[in-house]
Amino acid sequence: MGGLYLIYIGLSSLLPKKINNEELYEYDASSFLKGLLTNLLNIKALIFFVSLFTIITDSLNGIWLFLYPLYFGVMTIAWFSFLSFILTTPKLNSLFIKYDIYFEKISSAFLLFIGLLILFNIFYVN
Repeated sequence: MGGLYLIYIGLSSLLPKKINNEELYEYDASSFLKGLLTNLLNIKALIFFVSLFTIITDSLNGIWLFLYPLYFGVMTIAWFSFLSFILTTPKLNSLFIKYDIYFEKISSAFLLFIGLLILFNIFYVN
């Protein structure tokens, strides 16, 4: 199920959208709080992370099975803090807007690859 969800996200991100990027990335002082609440309350974010790391957790055993969730939690907090900083700093935000289409295509291809890898593991490796 997780692999199919990643493939769906990857494909839907590759399709062109008619949205004005300037309106999407408007900055205000509460952007950090909005982003934090969005990710904490978004069930799709949870499903995304669970499906993304399905392969890794299947191969863990012993002490690594207990250390991995701790590492994952710390790295997730670090990533979203970094991302919030990038998207809420006006100078960095304008740079991000300039190259947004490239970030979206690369991340879409990555999600498609991971989703296909998960399906390949399910049907051909196990």
